[in-house]
Amino acid sequence: MAPDTSSPNLSKKMSIIDYYSENLLADAIHENFHSLLHLMCQKTPGFEWVKLAEVTLMVCKTPTSIYNRVVQTQIKPEEVGSKIKEIKDYYDSNGSQFLWMVGPRDTPADLSHRLEEYGFVRSGSPGMAIDLRQLRVPVSPSGFRVERVEDKESLKTYSVLMPQAFGFDDLSKIAVSGWINGVGLCDCLRHYIGYLDGNPVATSSVFYSDGVAGLYCVASMPEARGKGIGSVMSAFPLLEAIEEGYNVGVLHSTMMAHEVYHRLGFKDISEIINYSHAESGDSYLQTLSRRE
Repeated sequence: MAPDTSSPNLSKKMSIIDYYSENLLADAIHENFHSLLHLMCQKTPGFEWVKLAEVTLMVCKTPTSIYNRVVQTQIKPEEVGSKIKEIKDYYDSNGSQFLWMVGPRDTPADLSHRLEEYGFVRSGSPGMAIDLRQLRVPVSPSGFRVERVEDKESLKTYSVLMPQAFGFDDLSKIAVSGWINGVGLCDCLRHYIGYLDGNPVATSSVFYSDGVAGLYCVASMPEARGKGIGSVMSAFPLLEAIEEGYNVGVLHSTMMAHEVYHRLGFKDISEIINYSHAESGDSYLQTLSRRE
């Protein structure tokens, strides 16, 4: 399988989505995420974006499902069984768990059912969007400030803090830190660190692509939770997105943060569907579904 070296669909001003349409945004939520994963693969040693006729795969040499995944599927109905087995054998040969993402444009139409027939376990999380003109800006807690990552030292701090705040397992921490430092400082992908009384305790990022501002990596250390910090870390990048001319923000929500995003003005648009074949459950999906 050969890596694909074409460029991800990074948005320009002319392609910014200028109106709020739920049908349009269901696609944008998925495409923005796909473009971010593609960017990681282009910039990070040990990551590959493999585009075949029937499927697009993300492959990471670190054996963690967070970055080993089927990203897009276009399989003929009569070939689904053999292709599922082929892909499973491929990841198994690399010693890696993997996820199979199912999006609104994937085929065949019964792909989810077919994966379940082969023993894959479904997990869903909310795909959300907001008309940025309706953003409800929260009040920042006393002693808290947000700074954009603009140098290598801050990037290193972010690369350690973000996966730690999410509670990722050790392998996932390695993979996350790898792509953050691999992509580096990039105008289309901006990172932010939140400081409470001078200590780094929270993170967030915004990715400008596919006509929208994608909000990612919103996480707080346990000692900083319950103070409204997550709301501020979410709103700050979106306020900058407004300044850049963006009208719509999108995200994939963890269950823990779902109500936080509702309070900011986000609405549920779609379900982000992942399938895992790990018998003992998938640590990344467990992180998404954690409620406290």
